[in-house]
Amino acid sequence: GVDVGGLAGLDALITQTASSAAELLGRPEPSGLLQMETSQTAAPYGEPTDEAIGAIRLAAETEGLILDPVYSGRALAGLIRALADDSVPAGPVVFVHTGGMPALFTERYREWFAIQPFHSAEAEPQH
Repeated sequence: GVDVGGLAGLDALITQTASSAAELLGRPEPSGLLQMETSQTAAPYGEPTDEAIGAIRLAAETEGLILDPVYSGRALAGLIRALADDSVPAGPVVFVHTGGMPALFTERYREWFAIQPFHSAEAEPQH
């Protein structure tokens, strides 16, 4: 998982919630170790980071996937960092896009999603 800084003690909460869910379902206590990527907690919660902006642009340009700047953008940035650090176990990787669309329409993040005008030498008027 990727901690985006929204909740202190997230790793302990996840471990406790997994145990409680297993108990409710009559399943054995989880035995694996939680792996939490924490690089995205360095900046205050919800603040722009270069890594998140880069991840948002990458997802939009390569997959047409629109991520929000609060959760999904930082989560993908954390996944990219973990892949670069080679800390993701070998095998398939699943990125869960949890939504976050309301943040896209707030004034606070308007600049993150401003469309940059296209400029090219070919588009310049001829004199």
